Amino acid sequence: MSRRPLVVGLAVTTALVATGCTHVQLRKNTVRQARALADLHQQPVVDNLAMFVYDHNALPYFAVPDSASSTLQDAGTGAVGIDWSRLGFAAASLDVNASREATEGWNLNPVNDPRKLELMRCAYQKAVLSCGYGCVASSCPDCQKRWARFYTGDPEGDVAEHTKKHGTVTSECLDNSCCWFRVGCKKCLPKHCTYVGRYCGCCVWVPPGKGRDELSKLTLTILDIAVNEPKKPTPTATKEVVLYLNSMNEKTTSEHAVKKITAELPIRETDTVLLKPYQEQEALRQKQEELRRLQKMRPMALDSEKTKLDNRIQRLEKEIEKVRGEAQRKQTELGEELFRGREPQPIVVPGINYQLFRQRLNTMAPPR
Repeated sequence: MSRRPLVVGLAVTTALVATGCTHVQLRKNTVRQARALADLHQQPVVDNLAMFVYDHNALPYFAVPDSASSTLQDAGTGAVGIDWSRLGFAAASLDVNASREATEGWNLNPVNDPRKLELMRCAYQKAVLSCGYGCVASSCPDCQKRWARFYTGDPEGDVAEHTKKHGTVTSECLDNSCCWFRVGCKKCLPKHCTYVGRYCGCCVWVPPGKGRDELSKLTLTILDIAVNEPKKPTPTATKEVVLYLNSMNEKTTSEHAVKKITAELPIRETDTVLLKPYQEQEALRQKQEELRRLQKMRPMALDSEKTKLDNRIQRLEKEIEKVRGEAQRKQTELGEELFRGREPQPIVVPGINYQLFRQRLNTMAPPR
C-alpha cells in the first residue's frame, strides 16, 4: 500500500515535465528556422554562380521565401496498474508513452517574370566577369539599359548617380575589379566552407572577407530584383500650346490665321518645335520654285552660263529628292505603325502628344 502514492506521483510529475518543455523547444526551432532564411537567400545565388561559371549564357533561377511555419506537438499517456490478491497487495505496473512531432516549412514564390530574369542574368554575368568568365550582354538584352530602366525609370538614366544619391545596393555596387570567389572540382573544396555552389561538376566557393562582402551585395541585388518592381518613369510636366499659322505656314495672330495647332509640349519646350514640319515643307516649296525658275532660264542662257545652271539644277534636284525620300520614309513608318494596330510613335518632334495633336489639328475658316 505504501508504493501506490509514489507511483501515481511519478506519473503525474512525468506528464507535467514533458508538457512544460514544449515551448522551450518550439522557441529553439523557430530561431533556427529564422536563421536559415539567410541560407535560403544566399545558397541559390552561389549555385547560380557555379552555373554561370560553367556557361555564362545560362538562365538563372530564384525563389522568394514568402512565409514560414513552425509547429511542435507533444503527446503523453500514462497508466498505473495495481494487483491485489487475497493475501493483500500483489503487484504494481506503470505504463508511460510520450511522443513529439515537429513540423517546419517555407512557402516559396518562384520568379517567373522574364524581365526580372533578364536583370538577374545580367547581374550574374557581371559577377562572374570579375574572375574572367564570359561577358556582360550588350544586346538582347542590353544590360546597361535594363539596369537603368529598373533603378531610375529611364533607359538612359545614370545608375551610378542614382546609387550615389540614394546610397542603396545596385548593380553598380558589384565589384568586378578582382576575383572574389574560387572555382575548382569537388576535391579542391576546403574544409569548413560555408557556401559552396555546384553545377555539372563545377564547384564554386566563397572565402571569408572580401568574398563574403561581394556575395552579400550580389544577394541583395538579386533579392531587390525579385521583390521590387522597376521604378516608374517620372511624369513629365506638360503645357498646352496654341499656334496660329498663315497661308505661308508662318506664325501669326488669331485674326490672320488660316491654321490652328493645339498640342501638349514638355514644360521647357518652346512652340518652335511645332513649326519644324511646316518649315521643312516651306523649304521644299522654295527649292521647287527655284528649280522651275532655273529650268526656264536655261534655254535663254549663254553657253558659258549653262554649265553653272546645270550644276545648280542638279544640286537642287538631289536636295529635293533627299527631302522627299525622308518624308516618304517617315510616312512609311507611320503607315506601318497604323497597319499593325499600334499607336504611332512620335517621329518628327520628340515629346509631343501626337494623338492629341491630330485630334486638335484643324483648318480654320478665313478670318471674319
